[in-house]
Amino acid sequence: MMLGVGSSVHRRPGRPRDARVDDAVMAATLELVGEHGFSGVSVEAVAAQAGVSKTTIYRRWPSREQLLLAAAGCIADDIVHRDTGTLRGDLMVIAAELSEKMVSGQIGSMLPTLISEASRSDEVRCLLTDFTTERRRPALEAIERAKARGEIRADVDADDAIDVALGPIFARYLLFGTRVDDAAVTKLVDLALAGLQVDER
Repeated sequence: MMLGVGSSVHRRPGRPRDARVDDAVMAATLELVGEHGFSGVSVEAVAAQAGVSKTTIYRRWPSREQLLLAAAGCIADDIVHRDTGTLRGDLMVIAAELSEKMVSGQIGSMLPTLISEASRSDEVRCLLTDFTTERRRPALEAIERAKARGEIRADVDADDAIDVALGPIFARYLLFGTRVDDAAVTKLVDLALAGLQVDER
């Protein structure tokens, strides 16, 4: 029997997407990117590492580029939002956690590759911008709380303050591959705070 225009066909729903496969593919992609960079990762290598077929990957991510962007976008090393009651306490927690994750988590393994690829790809540049913006958010919120408490001047530029307090952590890892230790974290935070005190005039 032929079906005319407008006829409907009842189809059986397809199999639901298996989240375990997605997780395995993302984990494999992140590991390989951390070892070889974006340019050194192939769909074949990801499939072998994840224990799935290339068809399974292409069914979810139609191209290698989409797979790599998806993996970079799901990095899970978020910086915890924490309110200690003082700006110094907040920045100490944030800086110490960031320093640790730069050398032991996915942030450190992926960031050099993201920065390199961002110079060649607008998509990766947007991803890197979103990535860094989200991870600066806890520090931005800490500074706004400090302003509300009168702990620092109301005209303080929060982005500049974050660059002073946290920028050296990124620079030291990216340039030398080393972690900023606890003593250095304290010095950096106190240096940043020295320029942020309430103006008593």
